[in-house]
Amino acid sequence: MKKLFIYSILLLSLLSCQKEIEFDYPEDEPRLTLFSVLRPQDTIGYYRQDSTYHKYIGPIEVLINQTTSVFEVNPAEPISDAKVLLFEDNSFAGKLLLDSNNNPNTWMESYLIYSMRRSIYKGKRYRVEVNHPDFPPASAEVTIPQEVPILKAEFDTTKFTVTFTFKDPPGQNYYRFSLYSFIGGLPFEITDPDITTFNFLPFDSILLKSPDQLSPYARLGYITDEKFSNKQKSITLKIDQSAVAFSTPIPEMSVYLENISGEYYEFLRTYDAHMATKDNPFAEGVKIHTNVKGGVGIVGTATTSSKLAIKK
Repeated sequence: MKKLFIYSILLLSLLSCQKEIEFDYPEDEPRLTLFSVLRPQDTIGYYRQDSTYHKYIGPIEVLINQTTSVFEVNPAEPISDAKVLLFEDNSFAGKLLLDSNNNPNTWMESYLIYSMRRSIYKGKRYRVEVNHPDFPPASAEVTIPQEVPILKAEFDTTKFTVTFTFKDPPGQNYYRFSLYSFIGGLPFEITDPDITTFNFLPFDSILLKSPDQLSPYARLGYITDEKFSNKQKSITLKIDQSAVAFSTPIPEMSVYLENISGEYYEFLRTYDAHMATKDNPFAEGVKIHTNVKGGVGIVGTATTSSKLAIKK
C-alpha cells in the first residue's frame, strides 16, 4: 500500500483553508481488458452475385488491452500474444486469432482485435476466455437474446416524426434504437422521459456494427421495459430536419431496434455517468460496470430488427 498526500486550497470569498487528505490505495496487478458485443446479424448474412444469394459468415471480434495505473503517463503496451477461446453452451467453439487488419480507430489504438469467422445463434450461451502468462485469466459469459420485431413504423412527413411500435416479450429487457436514411444515422429529439441517451463510446463505432456508417450527428436512444413489461410500446421520435434538408424528395427512414443485454446496458449507463463526472473533484466517483471475471471491460450482446417507416 502507498500513501498519497493531496494538498487542496479552497478559496471561498475571503476565507481560505488548506487541508491534507490521506488516501490508501492498493497496487492492483495489471489485468486484461476485454470489449466485445456478440451479435448474430454480424456473423450470418447473404450477398447477391449473378442473381443468386450466397451465405457468408462474418467475424466475431474481441478487443483486448491491459489496465494501467491512473499515475501511468504512457499508454499500455498492446497485447499481441493472448490466447482467446470461444465456447458455445460449454462446448469449445474455436480460437480467435490476432486480426491482420488491426486498426480499431485512433481512440483505441492500444487495443488489438482478435477475431474468428463463426456464426452466433440466438438463444445460445457463449463464453469468451482470455489467457496470457502476464495476467490473471479473464472471462465473460453471455446469452444471446431473441430479436424483438418492430410491428409497425410510420413517418409523418408533415411533422417530421417517426413512430414505431413493438411488443415487449416476457422477462426483463433493454433496448437501443436508432434512425437511418441513405446518409446514415440521424439525430432526433426525445420527449419520452423514460428514454435516455448515452454519449458515443470511443470503441462504439467498432462494437455497434451499425448497418451504415455512423454519422457524427447520429443519436441512439435507450429504454428498459420497466414500465411496459410484456406490453406493446410505441415510441415517437422528432427528426432534426436540418439533417435531411438538402434531400429532395424527403428520404426514406428506417428504424433499427436492438434488444441488448442488461450487462451491456449497465456498462453503457455507468460509463456515461463516469465520463460526466470524472473531471469534477466534488462529484462522487462512478464505478463502471463490468461482467468480465478476472479482468475488466464488457462482453455484451445485441440482436437487431429493422423496419422501413411508411410515409404518411
